[in-house]
Amino acid sequence: MTSVLNPAHQRILQFIYDYIEQFGYAPTMQEIAEGTGWSSRQAVWPHIQWLVKNGYLRNERGKPRTIALTQKGMAEL
Repeated sequence: MTSVLNPAHQRILQFIYDYIEQFGYAPTMQEIAEGTGWSSRQAVWPHIQWLVKNGYLRNERGKPRTIALTQKGMAEL
């Protein structure tokens, strides 16, 4: 299967997966930004929104540390 994700999206998914595996809970937006080379949360946020909208991630807005990979997201790792 050919991935439709760009390198930035793949990097974000991998970081979130690795973070959850290491710490047992989801990273914050700031941690995702720092861990994937973005300058700020605002820079990474459009990518997170795209991944949620397209079914690769799920996130409960307004609640911290609720971001998680979906089955579709796991299939891209």
